[in-house]
Amino acid sequence: VCHRICVISDGTVVTVGTPAEVFGQADRLRELSLGIPTVTEAVRRLQADGVVETAGVPLSVADAVELLSQLLGQSVSAR
Repeated sequence: VCHRICVISDGTVVTVGTPAEVFGQADRLRELSLGIPTVTEAVRRLQADGVVETAGVPLSVADAVELLSQLLGQSVSAR
């Protein structure tokens, strides 16, 4: 498990932070031709559409299942 990420572009440090902090800057990463985890992008789209109102970004399927099940008031386990 990674606790810190350093993004470097053209020999310059662009950003350093936890995975949540770095992947929370999706637009900036796209400008550098970098992607974010698919599950993070899916929840970001739900946030943009107003379906999910949370500040956090999930980094794994298990995180997303937990987040969405809490929002739905259900107990669901990721398989």
